Amino acid sequence: MRHQITPSSAPIQTLTRRAALRLVAGTLGFGVLAACAPTPPRNDAKPATTNSPAAVVPKAAESSTTAAPKPSDATKPAAQIAATTQPAVPTAAPAAMKRGGTLIVGQDVGPVSLDPILTTAHPAAQIYEHLYSTLVQPDHETGKIIPDLAESWEVPDPKTHIFKLRQGVKFHSGRALTAEDVKYSFERLLDPKNNAPIRAYVGPIDKIEVLGDYSIKFTHTEVYAPFLNAIADRRPIAIVDRETVEKNDGKLSAVSNGTGPFKLVEYVPDSKVVMERHTPYHEKDLPILDRIEFRIIPDEQSRIAAIRSGEVHLTTLKDPRTAKLVAADPNIVLHKIGSLLREGTPVNMQREPLGDVRVRQAISYALNRQEMVDTVLSGEGAVSGVFPPLEKEWALPMTTENFPTWFHDLEKSRALLKEAGKADGFKLSITVSSAFAPEVATAQLMQS
Repeated sequence: MRHQITPSSAPIQTLTRRAALRLVAGTLGFGVLAACAPTPPRNDAKPATTNSPAAVVPKAAESSTTAAPKPSDATKPAAQIAATTQPAVPTAAPAAMKRGGTLIVGQDVGPVSLDPILTTAHPAAQIYEHLYSTLVQPDHETGKIIPDLAESWEVPDPKTHIFKLRQGVKFHSGRALTAEDVKYSFERLLDPKNNAPIRAYVGPIDKIEVLGDYSIKFTHTEVYAPFLNAIADRRPIAIVDRETVEKNDGKLSAVSNGTGPFKLVEYVPDSKVVMERHTPYHEKDLPILDRIEFRIIPDEQSRIAAIRSGEVHLTTLKDPRTAKLVAADPNIVLHKIGSLLREGTPVNMQREPLGDVRVRQAISYALNRQEMVDTVLSGEGAVSGVFPPLEKEWALPMTTENFPTWFHDLEKSRALLKEAGKADGFKLSITVSSAFAPEVATAQLMQS
């Protein structure tokens, strides 16, 4: 669960990643948002929750004519989404869309680079997802893949995808996008010299063929089912401009020339990122805002102070305990928004005795995951499989049949350690990031 806070100058509504193009998006490529202006109702389903960062916004003014739509029981996530402070008025007509203005976002960590293939960390992705487009994108109500730069596609055989591109799409520089740009972007990702950390996302591509200015064909050496889902993620395959890359020594660390809804106008590392509306943008009537400014404010209390003073309009809180404290502030609206964020504990199997599967299973049985959710996240989350509940088409029910070692069972843990010859125990170290408070608290529970 992610919590956000915004200012109290207008009614506030939470939006999903695609709707966030109207304002600003937030997390892991599937952004979450508290808007600072009235927005019309949309059909985007609110995401279910898996884990718990938080977000904060100054409180919205009372309004008798507009309110955030109340989710139905069918769309309401497992951990509830908190709407605005206004009472729901489902029969009232939505207020007219207010266009323009600047949204200022308080962000805890700045991007180390703006290059999509070289920097995949969340602080960078939530910046460049507004600057670039991809061939396809996810629909957050159904989880299915829908058009973005590609208006349609076909799969003539399991190893082949052919995309028909939109015509009239422009880079921020004004140049028209063609299939050659798509081919270049994929080849840049796949080039071993660039050492892109997630080039394997797109699978074993054999050939990329331009069939015309607005048609491109991909052929894999073997069937690769996740291809469409992979290229819906801006991290591996945002479509970039060759000329801009070449003018900057092959990297896009501090520059951008994409086809996204906003264009970069200023980037000061560890200080701020400023972007303005891209006109024309290929999705009709989007974006709504004129300008977005991300201000880097590492300290959570400082971000809350900035919200209270009106210096920023929106921020995200990572510690649910802090979120509970600001929830009582009459001048702040706290939004609980479902997130794809999930926390796991990777294990280094090259460090003995972790190479023994019985030892790893023993550790797993020893962990009480529900206790972690209840204690560390104050109950604002859920024990999840590899795919969180929000991944509707893929998530498996959390049962002992599906995940036998994910349930707390000390007797099984002791038995496995004895079988592995470690009945007397052994020592491990856990490395955590102090930038994420729940991660530290989780490690402490694991230690105990």
